[in-house]
Amino acid sequence: MVLDALDVVILRLLNLGDFGSYSQVDKALDSDYLLIELIVSLRIWKNQVAKNMSIFWFVWRMIGVVLFEITGIRKLLVFFPNMFENFFLFIEIYKRFRSEHDLTFRKLIYWNIFLFVLKLPIELLLHWYEAQPWNWFQVNILGLKTLQEK
Repeated sequence: MVLDALDVVILRLLNLGDFGSYSQVDKALDSDYLLIELIVSLRIWKNQVAKNMSIFWFVWRMIGVVLFEITGIRKLLVFFPNMFENFFLFIEIYKRFRSEHDLTFRKLIYWNIFLFVLKLPIELLLHWYEAQPWNWFQVNILGLKTLQEK
């Protein structure tokens, strides 16, 4: 997640030029690693309810990505948040401390609500308000100029 959040900064530090098609490339790369996580969830997880929720969240996000690619309307992604990634990480962390069989449908709904409350502000910031936190990181942490200032 950290690398995904800082990929623009990393590309900028490597001086790889303009990011005109960055959004399409980023969504394609995100889809690849999310697919790998989906395969892991389906092959390794023992809890069928968690497996079904992972499928749901993966498909939900992919619908949003396809709609975004077709329409170019970034705000659609707020309605199709990347809950899959957060859910996947939650289950993997949960399994370190407790049995995944403890997670009933009801408990998973509650945990998903909690994860959504944490995820929604990020989705709003990035896709509704189209903030670019990587610019702040470049300027304030790395001391670089933004691409617009060059």
